[in-house]
Amino acid sequence: APGSAFGYLIAPPVEALVGVDAALKAADVSLLKLFGPPTETNFAGAWVTGSLDAVEAAARAFEGAVVDVAAHPTGP
Repeated sequence: APGSAFGYLIAPPVEALVGVDAALKAADVSLLKLFGPPTETNFAGAWVTGSLDAVEAAARAFEGAVVDVAAHPTGP
C-alpha cells in the first residue's frame, strides 16, 4: 500500500537465497516477490514489506547472511 515500508534485497544467487531465508526468519515481514536464480543479471533477491522497523531488521539480517556466506563460502 502507498506509504508502507518496502525492502528490495538483492545479491549474488547463493548469498541471496541464504539472505532471504535469514531476513524472513528475523523479522515480521511479508514476501512480496522472490527473484530466484537464474535472472538476467545473475543475481537473486526479494521484495519484502512490513513495518519500517521490521523491514530494517530484515535488511540487516539479509546483509549479515550475505556477508557471512561471502566470507565463508565453504561453511564455518
